[in-house]
Amino acid sequence: MATKELNPVAAAAEEEKAKLKEEKKKFRQEQKAQKKEAKKRAAEIAKQEEALGEDGGNGLVTFFATLLIVILWLAIVCVVIKMDVGGFGSSVLTPILKDVPVVNMILPSKSHSGSSNTTSENYGGYDSMEEAAAAMGRIAGRVEPIPEHVELYNKKYETQLNGFRKIRDEAEQEARDESRREEVVISEIYDKVIGKSVAVSGKEIVITAKEADLLKECEYEIERMVCVPNEEMMLIYRYCFTEGKRILLISDMYWERTLIEEILHKAHVDNYHALYISSEYGVQKRNGALYKAVLKNKSR
Repeated sequence: MATKELNPVAAAAEEEKAKLKEEKKKFRQEQKAQKKEAKKRAAEIAKQEEALGEDGGNGLVTFFATLLIVILWLAIVCVVIKMDVGGFGSSVLTPILKDVPVVNMILPSKSHSGSSNTTSENYGGYDSMEEAAAAMGRIAGRVEPIPEHVELYNKKYETQLNGFRKIRDEAEQEARDESRREEVVISEIYDKVIGKSVAVSGKEIVITAKEADLLKECEYEIERMVCVPNEEMMLIYRYCFTEGKRILLISDMYWERTLIEEILHKAHVDNYHALYISSEYGVQKRNGALYKAVLKNKSR
């Protein structure tokens, strides 16, 4: 059977028709691919949004947890300061924060009570310097009863010197009355002993300078013998030493430095920064004058 030949116009129309069909098919495929890509992209965006939502929730939880921890630590610090643990609140923060409103409420109660207790603050919580000095402990005390040094003198020199206690007390009072300073030294007291009359084996004699020196040596020996460590103060001393605190020893005493250092050494008190003695400064601790001298010396 013979093939029917198309005329040129019909052939061109068929070719155009086939081309359109092919383009339509290709367009549908592209649309399908675009829809598939759009769904895939939408799914990815949804996953990202979900992930972002979860991260945001976790971040909020983390923020509040951190805030709670910070608040707890601040509360602990405030309690430590308020209780004055280690003296941090009163000695370190009080001078800095005592005049800051609201903030000074975290300070120890006794540290920011205002001008009403200014006097007490000046004397470490006491109403006066005399009260503060009386409350301070001695690092070394005396055993009781204290033997009369004249008894030692009589024993050492085989004599019977009587009534010297009264002469010794009167000599000390006389030395203090005549001194221009508040405190005297032991040599000034025994200078007043020289020339006094005393009974020896029932006879009245005049005390010479040599005898006065011997009596002073006996008192020196008795003082060294009867002074013993004050255990309560020794505990404080050891604590201050182990903690690296600055240790200042302040003594209201008419004895020379050599005796006091010997007594301290006997009590194993050798580690201190300075020793202040009233006899060297001519002022007394009991009325606060020696403390003022110590503060003045430290400020230099």
